[in-house]
Amino acid sequence: MPPEAIFTARFAPDGKTIVFSSAGAVGTVPHLYVIRPDYPEALALGPDSTHLLAVSSTGTLAVLTGAVYAGHRLFEGTLATLPLGPGAPRALLAGVREADWSPDGSAIAIIRRVDGEDRVEYPIGNVLARSAGYFSDIRVSPDGAMLALFDHPTWHDDRGTAVIVDRRGREVARSVVHWALEGMAWSREESRVVFGGTSASHGSYTAMTAYSMDLHSRLRLELASAGGITLQDISAGHRWLVTHDERSYRLLVGDPGAGQERDLSWLEISETPAISADGKLSRFPIRVRPAASTTACCCERRTGRRRRDWVTACR
Repeated sequence: MPPEAIFTARFAPDGKTIVFSSAGAVGTVPHLYVIRPDYPEALALGPDSTHLLAVSSTGTLAVLTGAVYAGHRLFEGTLATLPLGPGAPRALLAGVREADWSPDGSAIAIIRRVDGEDRVEYPIGNVLARSAGYFSDIRVSPDGAMLALFDHPTWHDDRGTAVIVDRRGREVARSVVHWALEGMAWSREESRVVFGGTSASHGSYTAMTAYSMDLHSRLRLELASAGGITLQDISAGHRWLVTHDERSYRLLVGDPGAGQERDLSWLEISETPAISADGKLSRFPIRVRPAASTTACCCERRTGRRRRDWVTACR
């Protein structure tokens, strides 16, 4: 299938069927799809604007209906259950952002925002943690005794720490701060949680690395990728489900009344432009992987020609 924005993906109980939500190549309206081992083509599942959160051990999906994009890989909508087959969603609770099932599928852990603060509830209604920032990527441990999640101090900024808490909300383990955190799942082999993160020295989503953390906050490198990866799930058979992420930041320029914008983007990330006093040159920093090193580039707005030796003219 062609590249597209895949926000969440999970294994079904058989460890082979994959359910995921995607907004396609362009846009932020999620749609559910399923890939079965006997038919590898992605098939649509459920109504539009439905976002996947989790798949229970019995094959029931936890989804968001009427899902609205909130940033990064997050959506907000009405929590509902949906069978992995024919059937309609059954609404449970409005204003939910993320959720995960208990091991037996009888309870759900959720993240939602109430009165300006994020709340972790497990089961629904039992508050275990609160934050003025936000939580994400909640996962219930295979024995149901602990929760793992990301704690982001600042709203809409995915830097933060990986945290493990018990059923009373007491902190068990916490990682060091990462520049970005995306994707989490419990290891099936031991009491470790596996997650994707990148350090401040790399500062790029294309440098995401998979780490694991035990109950004593000790980190271990699990997988270093040549590109950005997001860990989506780990099956009972220890198979990893990951998405390979390619992100870029484009820089477009156009004159008032012009019929078409010009794309001045260069390399992986082109951002925060500045235009010279005479309007002929545009200066912007560029960042490249794997170390996300930053340098400056200048472009002639009329032709789009790029020259690094024009930098002083833009200052």
